[in-house]
Amino acid sequence: MPRSSLLHHFEYFEVATVRHYKNVSQSKMATYHVLECSEHSLTRWIERYDRTTAIQRQNKRPISYKITKEQADYIVGYLRNNHTGSTKELHAAVKEEFPDFEV
Repeated sequence: MPRSSLLHHFEYFEVATVRHYKNVSQSKMATYHVLECSEHSLTRWIERYDRTTAIQRQNKRPISYKITKEQADYIVGYLRNNHTGSTKELHAAVKEEFPDFEV
């Protein structure tokens, strides 16, 4: 399987690619052809390496983007008080409490 078909490159491959570009090739085109990676990825890796002198992923903190904390707290409270309620009832109650609620 050629490397260009991989969805994810390992950090050591990214670092080796940047070092090859900086020390051996000096040409982005030659580097991404030889090592079979995309030009866009190589450019991004070089910029990140120049900025931080390393290539490490910056994992983002997971956050809820569909409902707010206030809505989640309301739902938890509703479920604690109404053990036998249906999802339709829950949706109606949340919609009544938060008119802009869309899920």
